[in-house]
Amino acid sequence: MLRSANFFKSLLWARILNRRVPLRVGLQLTKYCNMRCSYCYADFERYKTAKELSTDEIFNVVDELHTLGCRWIWFLGGEPMMREDFGRIIDYVHSKGMFCDMNSNGILINKDNLSTVKKLDGVAISIDGNEETNDFYRGKGMYQKAIKAVELLVANGVSVRIHSILTKKT
Repeated sequence: MLRSANFFKSLLWARILNRRVPLRVGLQLTKYCNMRCSYCYADFERYKTAKELSTDEIFNVVDELHTLGCRWIWFLGGEPMMREDFGRIIDYVHSKGMFCDMNSNGILINKDNLSTVKKLDGVAISIDGNEETNDFYRGKGMYQKAIKAVELLVANGVSVRIHSILTKKT
């Protein structure tokens, strides 16, 4: 409830002061992923050499975003759950009174890390169409694994969205 109030308060102040505020920001936590989707940019040479931010550097970015008026951070990757400090990052964002959610392929979501995932305000699982199409781009069996993650999240009261890459096949 407090995070909702903070979000709307920021929105209201921005409106009153006629100030542009980055209310929701996508923050790439990692370039690493546990999949090799055929259309992914992770194989670009420049991307391979990009430096990962440390936990403290991410906290500093969150602090700066909060100061600018941001009240919602959307974790991106790669796969955000590849970071060992993912739970600490969620806790830090929430300590600032901010919302946070993530994009995920869902493959790493399971009962063992469900308590960490449940800290998020929502999860977007990437599924690119029906099983045949999804597995064409993401690898055999990946559709069923993503669906199992969605089912686990829904059964445990986590807000879930489905995100897709639009292609000729989807």
